[in-house]
Amino acid sequence: MMTRRMVMDYKDNQSMDLADEIYSIKDTNIMLKKQLNDERERSKILMTKVQKLSEDIKKSKELIMPNKGVNARELAKKRDIETEELIKDLRKRVQDLTKANNKLNSKVTTIAIIYI
Repeated sequence: MMTRRMVMDYKDNQSMDLADEIYSIKDTNIMLKKQLNDERERSKILMTKVQKLSEDIKKSKELIMPNKGVNARELAKKRDIETEELIKDLRKRVQDLTKANNKLNSKVTTIAIIYI
């Protein structure tokens, strides 16, 4: 027959075994989390490399066949025309703003003369 002391020792041993097992599982869990983070980091690095290589391939294809058949002169002419139109629009806007500025300056001068 087991004495009360023997029962307590048995329970203590069981609880110690359970505590050891819990700590062992926690340590394993921490180790697995670290491995997971390392793998995720490697995955991010590889994805970045893949994206960079994809962009490099895309750029090299564009250099070989720019705009799929449109030659460089046609593209330059198109850009020149677009640039000239933009410059023309901006000059027109500058003229309009200059006129508006002159009108406002004359109003300010008129108001200043009236109040002097």
